Amino acid sequence: MKRTTENRFILLALALLLGAATCALAEHAICQYEVWLVDQADTSNGTSLIGYGGYVHIFKSYDLSQPAQVVDLGKEASQLCFEKTGANPVRPHMLVFNKARTHAVVSFVASGHVLIIRAEDRTPLACFRTTAGFNGFRQAHAGFPTGDNRYVVVANQNGKKLERLNVDWEKEVFTHDVDATLSLYGNCTTPNGARCEDPAFRPDNAPICTPNLGDPKVAFATLRGGGLFVVDYTKSPMAIVAEYDNTTVGANGCGGVGAGNNMCVSACAGMWA
Repeated sequence: MKRTTENRFILLALALLLGAATCALAEHAICQYEVWLVDQADTSNGTSLIGYGGYVHIFKSYDLSQPAQVVDLGKEASQLCFEKTGANPVRPHMLVFNKARTHAVVSFVASGHVLIIRAEDRTPLACFRTTAGFNGFRQAHAGFPTGDNRYVVVANQNGKKLERLNVDWEKEVFTHDVDATLSLYGNCTTPNGARCEDPAFRPDNAPICTPNLGDPKVAFATLRGGGLFVVDYTKSPMAIVAEYDNTTVGANGCGGVGAGNNMCVSACAGMWA
């Protein structure tokens, strides 16, 4: 993906939205927080790019002119991923915090890795890799922690699957629950008996993002070709409970914000469900 100035501003805006924030009631009620900005470029060894890794630039709210810290994902994080999966993580694409803002979930779109980082000291704690799916492909476009604090729902984009990590944020115990995987191609059908992937209504079921609610316990899986699935993320395997076609939800939606029992998804136009 070619990075442009516009892309950098978009990523910064997302980081502001999703960053770890703690607000203290000071004299002027100033909110103290951090902004975590992902740089998708490979890690450099000083002379050239090494083909994996990347960076997280961490800014303090009182000085957004330069990062207070830069985390090199080509070091401890890549070492952990290689030890756990036998492959290096490539192209960190999305970074999303859990509800308490204590941990960050970094998705590597090219290699399919999902990395969990403790926010307080930037320590990489766990690394998983999505499973091969459609035509043998795998990716991890985004991993969204769930509102009930028990899971991370991962969009395996080119694999055309949804995968799940079971998490205990307090005890820092993380498991890739492969039995929970939901394939969105092939013989997949919706509760209405329709084909999940349909050349007219849902032509490309590569999942893009999985914003979700804590109550009800459902995720909203946007699709590359348009359409959307509402998924019960507590089931094993995860289960589709509602569907939308590409006339209702446009292609390549991603950002989603929950408010009460509503979810607004950005997919050319907002959708409330």
